[in-house]
Amino acid sequence: MLNWYSKTTFWLNIFVFVTAIVGILWTGEELWAFLPLAACISFLGLTNYQWVYATVILSIPLSVDRLMLDETVSLSLPSEPILVLLMLMIFVKFVLNPQVDRALWLHPITHWIVWGWIWTLICTVFSTHVLVSLKATIMKTWTITVFFFATYYVLKKWRNVPNIWLLYITPLIFVVIYALVRHLERGLTFYWSSFVMSPFYKNHVNYGAAVAAVLPFILVSIFSRSWVRWVSLIVFLLFFTAILFTYTRATYIAILFLPTTILAYYLRIVRLSVLAVLIGTLLLTVYLLYDNNYLMFAHGDKYTEWHKNSFEKQISATAKLKDVSSVERLYRWIAAYNMIVERPVTGFGAGTFIFEYKGYTNAFFRTEVSANIENSGLHSQFIGAFVEGGILGGILFIGLVVSALFHSQRIFVQVSKKERKWILATGSSFVILLMHLLINDLLEVDEIGSLFYINLSVLVYLDIHKGNV
Repeated sequence: MLNWYSKTTFWLNIFVFVTAIVGILWTGEELWAFLPLAACISFLGLTNYQWVYATVILSIPLSVDRLMLDETVSLSLPSEPILVLLMLMIFVKFVLNPQVDRALWLHPITHWIVWGWIWTLICTVFSTHVLVSLKATIMKTWTITVFFFATYYVLKKWRNVPNIWLLYITPLIFVVIYALVRHLERGLTFYWSSFVMSPFYKNHVNYGAAVAAVLPFILVSIFSRSWVRWVSLIVFLLFFTAILFTYTRATYIAILFLPTTILAYYLRIVRLSVLAVLIGTLLLTVYLLYDNNYLMFAHGDKYTEWHKNSFEKQISATAKLKDVSSVERLYRWIAAYNMIVERPVTGFGAGTFIFEYKGYTNAFFRTEVSANIENSGLHSQFIGAFVEGGILGGILFIGLVVSALFHSQRIFVQVSKKERKWILATGSSFVILLMHLLINDLLEVDEIGSLFYINLSVLVYLDIHKGNV
């Protein structure tokens, strides 16, 4: 059997390399050069997918976006091709050797994820841009498959939650040092904070969210009883410094609320806090929509403030709700509300907001950046769920979030002291991500979507396999 594998692998490698060379010479496309790597990873994944999974996690912080196929397709390299391959491997392994973990599939968090994905697929059929929504749904499929389901099965093998985060944090340390050095060379100014993390992260919001989300895991490692505590302390100080110089308001707020989140778990008031936030948000929304009260915030482009070089002035303008980014968010959120009213059942479909929203805006909130040259999105994952999937789509996403937070509180009470710190870190990381998702749409980005679903997978794993950290 070993000889058979050796001969097959040898001839397979010859065939793949010859095909790759012919493909490059015939078409002139560099994409063929990835074929040998894809074949090797595929063979490795079919024999031991855990190593491919580890490669994916390691590659995410270091991946860069590249335009391929005559600049018509954007790929995050090397993470996305490996992500797709790993998803296909998992499907093949499941077909060849179907092993269903009933506890996983019966878990409420899994139910919310699966029903949310099914509804996204249904809404794609009724989308105003079917191909756009289909692409977004495919991306959501590999994100869920790899970062939720594969993470769970890898944890079952490894029985070690910290190792998952070690894989993500290790390359992120390099990115943080790289960004800080480049920023230091430019005087650590507010203006350059949006560019120094390039090409690894698209902007300072994505970068700040990723660094902040892993901070709780580094924090709990400081309380270890070995040399790990000193390494963790150094990394914590490094990451905290990086957060300070991201100049990202959402990240600052999330970190300021971190002690409150930790306290809520120990006081066992997470569920009460979630209910209070839900009720408060609902009442605020009703008030703003009643009799068009939201118009009180309409300043117009002549009265908004845009400060590229002064963070202090930016904060001052934000406090008055007159900074460009805040008013522009209101501009798009109002458009989103009108879109929800227009199509409350199936929504407009995943990924369609950017193509539709300008016909639903209110000119009173228009700003100097409303032309949206960079084609940025809605800037709220929660509101976006209602736009893309209608009322049911929004409920399914909020239901997933609420279910995760409720279960994290219950699990925190039930597990051992050793596991409790990892539940605390997971819950805190999840809350940090949610605070970013309130005013940003980041789940379509691998660096953030991965963290979101890994946290959910860890919660499910620790709930089902208590005592196996």
